Formats: sequence, structure tokens, C-alpha cells
Amino acid sequence: MAGSLLVDTKKHFSKIVGLDSLTVKNDLDHILKSLTVGEELVQVAQELKQSDPNLKLYIMSNISREHFEIVQRGGLPWSMFDSIFISGALGMQKPDIGFFQRVVSTIGIDPNWIVMVDDRAANIRAARSLGMHGVLVDKPLVEISQSLRNLFLNSSENAESVGEHNKHLEIDVV
Repeated sequence: MAGSLLVDTKKHFSKIVGLDSLTVKNDLDHILKSLTVGEELVQVAQELKQSDPNLKLYIMSNISREHFEIVQRGGLPWSMFDSIFISGALGMQKPDIGFFQRVVSTIGIDPNWIVMVDDRAANIRAARSLGMHGVLVDKPLVEISQSLRNLFLNSSENAESVGEHNKHLEIDVV
């Protein structure tokens, strides 16, 4: 059903932009293939989860339902995430504060115990406005990964700032 919706959407879009449907299909397929998973972040998330079984991992992503279905076929180990929140299913997207509030309400965690990792400063600002900690992915992933390791693995004073027994990592890997 979702596949036919995507086909219909491509046909409709081709009419809107005035291109033949095959060109639109090929271009959109190319764009969809470019949706990649941040493998370094996934590795770090797995490492953190293995080091602390109480750590909760969530995905909060601005992605349509159709694109999410495609991304789900990729190699991401989806089972390591406690919940996945996609904008296409909730009708909201980052940096809308309502999207963040919905996620916080659903998972039932104090925002001060949540670390948001994202590649857009506006999304980090929105998360911080609710009291979440934010890690902006604006450097090489190896540096971001080390920052996350330092935050979660290396020191007790960092544990206090995030919540010793209530650490939660919200990550946008797609």
C-alpha cells in the first residue's frame, strides 16, 4: 500500500514540475538512496548501550513514512532503539517544540536526563529550550563520538549532569 502511494506521489509530482514520470522516479530514487545512516554514531550508540543496559536509545527523525520504510530496509540494528519517532507519523517535525514535547511525554523522562544528538543547530536549540542536553554534529563524527563516550562512559561528574541512573540518548542517525 505504501509502495503504491509512493508511485502515485511520484506521478503527481511529475505533473506539478512538468517532467516525465520516469525522470522524477529516477531522481527521487537517487535521493532516497542517498539517505544514509550515520554508521559511526550507530557504533557509539551500540557501545554505550552495551556498557550500560539501562541506557535508553531513541530516534527522532524528520522523515516521511514512505522514506522511513525504505530506510528500515538498511543495515541499522533497529532493535537497539527503545522507541522511534518519525515526523511523518506524528505530523510534526523538528525543531517544532511540540514534536519534542510529544516525545518527552511519550517516553516519560525528565528532559534534563536526555541528550539530543543532531546535525542542525535549530534542533539542538529546541531541545535545550526544554532542558535537554544537546550535542551538535558539526565536527567530524570521530570527535562527536568521543564526546559522547566522554559524556556517558568516562566520568562520574558527567553522570551527575545527565542523571546517574536515568541516562537517555536521543539520536538522529538518518
